[in-house]
Amino acid sequence: VRDRRFSCILCDFKLPGMNGLEFLKEVRNQSPTVPFIMMTAFGSIDIAVDAMRLGANDFICKPFEPSRLSGVIGQVL
Repeated sequence: VRDRRFSCILCDFKLPGMNGLEFLKEVRNQSPTVPFIMMTAFGSIDIAVDAMRLGANDFICKPFEPSRLSGVIGQVL
C-alpha cells in the first residue's frame, strides 16, 4: 500500500500476523480514499461496525455468491 496504488482492496478479516481491522487502519493511514471491502467467515455485527467505523466501504460475510461480490465492487468503484 505504501509503494503501489490500488483501485480497490478486498481483504479477509483473518490474516497472518494481524487481523483485517489492523490492516484497514494501516491502509487508511497510507491511502485514505482507496475503496476497501472486508470479508470474513467469522463475521459478527461488532466486527462489521468496527470495520465501517474505520473506513471500510463494505463488509461481506462468507460464503457469498460471486455476483454479490461483483455488485459490491461495482458500487465502491
